[in-house]
Amino acid sequence: NASFLLSWHNLTALFNRKHKSAKSADDSFDIDKSNGVDTEKWVIPVYITILLLLILYVFSDYILMKNLYLFKDVANDSLNIFFPRWVQAQSYLFHSGIPMWSFKSGMGENIFPGGINSPFNLLLYLSGKNLAYGIIYVETLKIILVWSIGFLYFRTVEMSKYVSGIGGLALAFSGYMMAGSSGWYGHSSLIVYGIFLLFSFEQLYIKKRWWFFPPAIVLICGESLFYVYIFTVFLRYIYYCVLSVIMDVKPKN
Repeated sequence: NASFLLSWHNLTALFNRKHKSAKSADDSFDIDKSNGVDTEKWVIPVYITILLLLILYVFSDYILMKNLYLFKDVANDSLNIFFPRWVQAQSYLFHSGIPMWSFKSGMGENIFPGGINSPFNLLLYLSGKNLAYGIIYVETLKIILVWSIGFLYFRTVEMSKYVSGIGGLALAFSGYMMAGSSGWYGHSSLIVYGIFLLFSFEQLYIKKRWWFFPPAIVLICGESLFYVYIFTVFLRYIYYCVLSVIMDVKPKN
Protein backbone atom coordinates (compact mmCIF):
# COMPACT_ATOMS: atom_id res chain seq x y z
CA ASN A 1 0.00 0.00 0.00
CA ALA A 2 2.90 2.35 0.69
CA SER A 3 4.38 1.71 -2.76
CA PHE A 4 0.95 2.14 -4.33
CA LEU A 5 0.47 5.53 -2.67
CA LEU A 6 3.89 6.75 -3.73
CA SER A 7 3.42 5.56 -7.31
CA TRP A 8 -0.02 7.13 -7.47
CA HIS A 9 1.38 10.35 -6.02
CA ASN A 10 4.08 10.50 -8.68
CA LEU A 11 1.77 9.80 -11.62
CA THR A 12 -0.98 12.18 -10.55
CA ALA A 13 1.48 14.95 -9.72
CA LEU A 14 3.00 14.70 -13.19
CA PHE A 15 -0.50 14.72 -14.69
CA ASN A 16 -1.47 17.81 -12.74
CA ARG A 17 1.73 19.69 -13.58
CA LYS A 18 0.86 19.61 -17.27
CA HIS A 19 -2.36 21.49 -16.58
CA LYS A 20 -1.17 24.01 -14.00
CA SER A 21 0.82 26.23 -16.33
CA ALA A 22 -2.29 28.12 -17.46
CA LYS A 23 -4.22 27.82 -14.19
CA SER A 24 -3.56 28.68 -10.58
CA ALA A 25 -3.26 25.96 -7.97
CA ASP A 26 -6.46 27.11 -6.31
CA ASP A 27 -8.77 26.76 -9.29
CA SER A 28 -7.00 24.01 -11.26
CA PHE A 29 -9.63 21.91 -13.03
CA ASP A 30 -12.41 23.62 -11.08
CA ILE A 31 -13.60 26.27 -13.53
CA ASP A 32 -13.89 26.22 -17.27
CA LYS A 33 -12.64 29.74 -18.02
CA SER A 34 -14.06 29.71 -21.52
CA ASN A 35 -17.70 29.69 -20.48
CA GLY A 36 -17.60 30.21 -16.72
CA VAL A 37 -19.15 26.80 -16.04
CA ASP A 38 -18.06 24.73 -13.04
CA THR A 39 -16.92 21.56 -14.78
CA GLU A 40 -16.47 19.67 -11.50
CA LYS A 41 -19.88 20.39 -10.04
CA TRP A 42 -21.06 16.81 -10.34
CA VAL A 43 -17.75 15.02 -9.78
CA ILE A 44 -18.24 14.28 -6.08
CA PRO A 45 -21.91 13.13 -6.39
CA VAL A 46 -20.93 10.88 -9.30
CA TYR A 47 -18.05 9.30 -7.38
CA ILE A 48 -20.23 8.82 -4.30
CA THR A 49 -22.82 7.09 -6.48
CA ILE A 50 -20.13 4.84 -8.00
CA LEU A 51 -18.81 4.05 -4.53
CA LEU A 52 -22.23 3.07 -3.17
CA LEU A 53 -23.07 1.02 -6.26
CA LEU A 54 -19.79 -0.89 -6.00
CA ILE A 55 -20.40 -1.57 -2.32
CA LEU A 56 -23.91 -2.81 -3.08
CA TYR A 57 -22.65 -4.97 -5.94
CA VAL A 58 -19.82 -6.57 -3.98
CA PHE A 59 -21.58 -6.98 -0.63
CA SER A 60 -25.26 -7.23 -1.62
CA ASP A 61 -25.80 -10.70 -0.07
CA TYR A 62 -24.51 -9.45 3.27
CA ILE A 63 -26.13 -6.01 3.22
CA LEU A 64 -29.50 -7.58 2.42
CA MET A 65 -28.83 -10.11 5.23
CA LYS A 66 -28.97 -13.19 3.04
CA ASN A 67 -25.65 -14.22 4.60
CA LEU A 68 -23.69 -13.23 7.68
CA TYR A 69 -20.32 -11.59 7.09
CA LEU A 70 -18.57 -14.52 8.79
CA PHE A 71 -16.64 -17.25 7.01
CA LYS A 72 -15.81 -20.93 7.55
CA ASP A 73 -13.12 -21.39 4.90
CA VAL A 74 -9.98 -19.33 4.31
CA ALA A 75 -11.18 -16.44 6.49
CA ASN A 76 -12.35 -18.66 9.33
CA ASP A 77 -10.58 -16.40 11.82
CA SER A 78 -13.71 -14.26 11.57
CA LEU A 79 -15.82 -17.05 13.06
CA ASN A 80 -13.23 -18.73 15.29
CA ILE A 81 -11.43 -15.70 16.74
CA PHE A 82 -12.99 -12.30 16.11
CA PHE A 83 -16.68 -13.06 16.63
CA PRO A 84 -16.27 -14.98 19.93
CA ARG A 85 -13.99 -12.25 21.28
CA TRP A 86 -16.48 -9.56 20.37
CA VAL A 87 -19.39 -11.41 21.96
CA GLN A 88 -17.38 -11.99 25.14
CA ALA A 89 -16.17 -8.39 25.34
CA GLN A 90 -19.65 -7.05 24.63
CA SER A 91 -21.17 -9.19 27.39
CA TYR A 92 -18.45 -8.18 29.85
CA LEU A 93 -18.77 -4.51 28.94
CA PHE A 94 -22.52 -4.33 29.52
CA HIS A 95 -22.60 -6.51 32.65
CA SER A 96 -19.34 -5.74 34.47
CA GLY A 97 -17.74 -2.70 32.86
CA ILE A 98 -14.38 -2.38 31.13
CA PRO A 99 -13.13 -5.86 30.14
CA MET A 100 -10.38 -6.98 32.51
CA TRP A 101 -9.99 -10.60 33.70
CA SER A 102 -12.34 -13.31 32.48
CA PHE A 103 -12.64 -16.97 33.44
CA LYS A 104 -14.72 -17.52 30.31
CA SER A 105 -11.55 -17.40 28.25
CA GLY A 106 -9.68 -20.67 28.70
CA MET A 107 -8.82 -21.21 32.39
CA GLY A 108 -8.93 -17.46 32.87
CA GLU A 109 -6.90 -14.65 31.35
CA ASN A 110 -6.64 -10.91 30.94
CA ILE A 111 -8.89 -9.72 28.09
CA PHE A 112 -8.21 -5.99 28.52
CA PRO A 113 -9.01 -3.79 26.60
CA GLY A 114 -11.54 -6.07 24.94
CA GLY A 115 -11.54 -4.11 21.69
CA ILE A 116 -12.86 -0.88 23.23
CA ASN A 117 -9.73 0.87 21.93
CA SER A 118 -11.30 0.71 18.46
CA PRO A 119 -14.24 3.00 17.62
CA PHE A 120 -15.39 0.42 15.07
CA ASN A 121 -15.61 -2.27 17.74
CA LEU A 122 -17.62 0.07 19.93
CA LEU A 123 -20.13 0.45 17.10
CA LEU A 124 -20.44 -3.33 16.97
CA TYR A 125 -20.93 -3.59 20.71
CA LEU A 126 -23.74 -1.04 20.54
CA SER A 127 -25.60 -3.29 18.11
CA GLY A 128 -26.50 -5.61 20.99
CA LYS A 129 -27.83 -9.02 19.98
CA ASN A 130 -27.49 -8.04 16.32
CA LEU A 131 -23.68 -7.93 16.51
CA ALA A 132 -23.25 -10.59 13.81
CA TYR A 133 -25.50 -8.64 11.44
CA GLY A 134 -23.72 -5.37 12.17
CA ILE A 135 -20.29 -6.55 11.01
CA ILE A 136 -20.97 -5.87 7.33
CA TYR A 137 -22.24 -2.36 8.01
CA VAL A 138 -19.15 -1.48 10.05
CA GLU A 139 -16.90 -2.84 7.30
CA THR A 140 -18.72 -0.90 4.58
CA LEU A 141 -18.41 2.19 6.78
CA LYS A 142 -14.65 1.65 6.74
CA ILE A 143 -14.68 1.48 2.94
CA ILE A 144 -16.63 4.75 2.76
CA LEU A 145 -14.19 6.37 5.21
CA VAL A 146 -11.17 5.19 3.22
CA TRP A 147 -12.61 6.72 0.05
CA SER A 148 -13.57 9.97 1.82
CA ILE A 149 -10.26 10.45 3.62
CA GLY A 150 -8.32 9.32 0.55
CA PHE A 151 -10.18 11.89 -1.54
CA LEU A 152 -9.37 14.65 0.97
CA TYR A 153 -5.76 13.48 1.11
CA PHE A 154 -5.28 13.76 -2.66
CA ARG A 155 -7.06 17.11 -2.68
CA THR A 156 -4.72 18.35 0.05
CA VAL A 157 -1.76 17.77 -2.27
CA GLU A 158 -3.64 19.80 -4.91
CA MET A 159 -4.76 17.03 -7.21
CA SER A 160 -7.92 17.45 -9.24
CA LYS A 161 -11.25 16.07 -8.08
CA TYR A 162 -11.21 13.58 -10.96
CA VAL A 163 -7.86 12.14 -9.92
CA SER A 164 -8.70 12.30 -6.21
CA GLY A 165 -11.93 10.38 -6.75
CA ILE A 166 -10.19 7.62 -8.70
CA GLY A 167 -7.41 7.43 -6.13
CA GLY A 168 -9.95 7.15 -3.33
CA LEU A 169 -11.74 4.30 -5.12
CA ALA A 170 -8.42 2.51 -5.74
CA LEU A 171 -7.64 2.68 -2.03
CA ALA A 172 -11.14 1.73 -0.89
CA PHE A 173 -11.25 -1.37 -3.10
CA SER A 174 -7.57 -2.30 -2.96
CA GLY A 175 -6.66 -5.94 -2.41
CA TYR A 176 -5.46 -5.33 1.15
CA MET A 177 -8.65 -3.50 2.05
CA MET A 178 -10.87 -6.24 0.62
CA ALA A 179 -8.86 -8.99 2.35
CA GLY A 180 -8.69 -7.01 5.59
CA SER A 181 -12.45 -6.51 5.66
CA SER A 182 -13.21 -10.17 4.86
CA GLY A 183 -12.32 -11.99 8.03
CA TRP A 184 -9.27 -10.11 9.38
CA TYR A 185 -11.16 -7.02 10.41
CA GLY A 186 -8.31 -5.32 12.25
CA HIS A 187 -6.42 -4.80 9.00
CA SER A 188 -9.23 -2.78 7.43
CA SER A 189 -9.21 -0.55 10.52
CA LEU A 190 -5.47 -0.03 10.08
CA ILE A 191 -6.02 1.15 6.52
CA VAL A 192 -8.51 3.75 7.75
CA TYR A 193 -6.04 4.93 10.40
CA GLY A 194 -3.13 4.88 7.96
CA ILE A 195 -4.91 6.97 5.33
CA PHE A 196 -6.04 9.38 8.04
CA LEU A 197 -2.43 9.66 9.23
CA LEU A 198 -1.26 10.52 5.70
CA PHE A 199 -4.00 13.12 5.39
CA SER A 200 -3.21 14.62 8.79
CA PHE A 201 0.52 14.67 7.99
CA GLU A 202 -0.14 16.56 4.74
CA GLN A 203 -2.33 19.02 6.59
CA LEU A 204 0.42 19.56 9.16
CA TYR A 205 3.35 19.63 6.77
CA ILE A 206 1.86 21.62 3.90
CA LYS A 207 -1.14 23.51 5.31
CA LYS A 208 0.19 23.99 8.88
CA ARG A 209 -3.04 22.56 10.34
CA TRP A 210 -1.99 20.51 13.34
CA TRP A 211 -5.38 19.50 14.77
CA PHE A 212 -5.80 16.40 12.58
CA PHE A 213 -2.48 14.86 13.61
CA PRO A 214 -3.04 14.09 17.34
CA PRO A 215 -6.24 12.04 16.83
CA ALA A 216 -4.52 10.12 14.00
CA ILE A 217 -1.69 9.16 16.36
CA VAL A 218 -4.15 8.27 19.14
CA LEU A 219 -6.09 5.93 16.83
CA ILE A 220 -2.93 4.08 15.79
CA CYS A 221 -1.70 3.90 19.39
CA GLY A 222 -5.03 2.29 20.26
CA GLU A 223 -4.17 -0.60 17.96
CA SER A 224 -0.55 -1.08 18.99
CA LEU A 225 2.62 0.93 19.59
CA PHE A 226 4.23 -1.35 17.02
CA TYR A 227 2.12 0.26 14.29
CA VAL A 228 3.16 3.70 15.54
CA TYR A 229 6.76 2.65 14.91
CA ILE A 230 5.95 1.29 11.44
CA PHE A 231 4.06 4.40 10.34
CA THR A 232 6.72 6.69 11.85
CA VAL A 233 9.46 4.95 9.86
CA PHE A 234 7.31 5.22 6.72
CA LEU A 235 6.66 8.94 7.19
CA ARG A 236 10.21 9.83 8.21
CA TYR A 237 12.36 7.83 5.82
CA ILE A 238 10.16 7.13 2.84
CA TYR A 239 7.21 9.44 2.49
CA TYR A 240 8.96 12.63 3.60
CA CYS A 241 11.96 11.96 1.35
CA VAL A 242 9.73 11.40 -1.67
CA LEU A 243 7.76 14.57 -0.98
CA SER A 244 10.70 16.85 -0.25
CA VAL A 245 13.31 15.45 -2.66
CA ILE A 246 11.56 13.77 -5.60
CA MET A 247 8.24 15.62 -5.73
CA ASP A 248 9.66 18.92 -4.43
CA VAL A 249 6.62 19.57 -2.24
CA LYS A 250 7.31 22.38 0.17
CA PRO A 251 5.33 23.44 3.25
CA LYS A 252 3.55 26.77 3.26
CA ASN A 253 5.14 29.53 5.33
